[in-house]
Amino acid sequence: MDLFPKVIEAISVILGGLTVGYIARRRGWLPGSTAEPLTCWLLAYVSPAPIVLAMWTLPVDDWKAAALPLIYVTQTILLWPAAALAANILRLDNTEKAAFIPPAMFSNQGFTYGSFVCYIAMGPQGLAMATLYILPFSLLLFTVGFAVPGRYIARQDGGLRRAITESLTRSYRRNPLLALLAGLALALWRVPQPEFVVGLLELLMPVSAFALLFAIGLTMRLSTIRDHLGSVTAMHLLKFVVQPALGIGLATLLGFWSQPGHMFLKVVFIQTMTPAGLMSLAVVQALGLKSNLANACWLTTNLVAIPLAGVLIWLTGRL
Repeated sequence: MDLFPKVIEAISVILGGLTVGYIARRRGWLPGSTAEPLTCWLLAYVSPAPIVLAMWTLPVDDWKAAALPLIYVTQTILLWPAAALAANILRLDNTEKAAFIPPAMFSNQGFTYGSFVCYIAMGPQGLAMATLYILPFSLLLFTVGFAVPGRYIARQDGGLRRAITESLTRSYRRNPLLALLAGLALALWRVPQPEFVVGLLELLMPVSAFALLFAIGLTMRLSTIRDHLGSVTAMHLLKFVVQPALGIGLATLLGFWSQPGHMFLKVVFIQTMTPAGLMSLAVVQALGLKSNLANACWLTTNLVAIPLAGVLIWLTGRL
């Protein structure tokens, strides 16, 4: 299989979306404040269609698929003490620790990076399993994601009640969740899949990923990097060394190496080689923490992830 076109497609979509969004803000075509409502609209009304189609292709005969969300939850929680140790070594104060830990724990594993790269590397089934992998994301973000930094600043937020409320009432969370459940139901009930599904996914995935990355590009500010070089360096080690070590270790314990084709292992590998997630910045901003530190960590890890996408596709193609 010729992997070069896949690598070019992934890098073009990721780099193109971020660059066009960044230029649009710098030239004054769109204000940075457009990013949040645009992202919410795209998540609510564009992302559900590819999620349904992808989940429809999920292999439901292998119990190991159910272990993917478990790996996600475990590796995310284990990143907390790892990030806290790094923050102590850097001698960050409590407010800096509270801003540093969320980007370390939560990664860009959705349509704007991890799931998109899984789709490019492995097709609709790769996207389906990548989506299943991050199924607990919202619940984890609005419980653990707020509780952990709250420990450092003596503040607690809505926890489980907030997570449930957000998932049911906010369309940008409710609609993708309903799409995931609908696609999973189609897979479990073995509803025959029309021939056009794969072709439609080939159109929808790059378009939706580009649009979401465009919205992220509207928020990029390169000037935040130089003031937080120590934290930025530590974040790269956490995201691209510690995180994949945890994920691959857990996958090994569950016997993923024994699966023919190593499909589940490839998903875990890609999803744990991911940069800081945008929603981690929302946690930092909601708690009134030092957002420049978190922004610098998010921006640099996501810039590094652009060429890394090509490497991941090449490596998974040879596993």
